[in-house]
Amino acid sequence: MELLNLIAEIFDNIETLDRLYAISGGNIRNLLILLYRCLQQEDPPLSRTCLERVIKQYRNELIRAISNGEWELLSKVAELERRSRYLNIGEQSRSPTSGLYP
Repeated sequence: MELLNLIAEIFDNIETLDRLYAISGGNIRNLLILLYRCLQQEDPPLSRTCLERVIKQYRNELIRAISNGEWELLSKVAELERRSRYLNIGEQSRSPTSGLYP
C-alpha cells in the first residue's frame, strides 16, 4: 500500500506510470530522459498530458536526427523484411529445428 502512495505522489495515476514504462521500452535511460523532461515542465504528480507532450517532443527529436538517406535505407530494410515474412508464411508452422536432424 505504501508503494501505491509513493506512486501517487509522483504520477497523477498508475496508467501514466504504465505509459511511461511502455514508451521507454523498459530501458532505464529512456525512462529517465522522459521522466526528467516531465519534471522540467511540471511538479509532481506528473500528468498524462505532460507525459504525452514530452513523448511527442522526444519522438520529433529522434525523427529529425535521421537523414533522408537513412530514411530511404530504413524503408528498403522494412520492405525486405515484409517480403521475407511473406515468402516464409508456409515456414511459420514448422518447427525452427525441423529439417536439421535426420
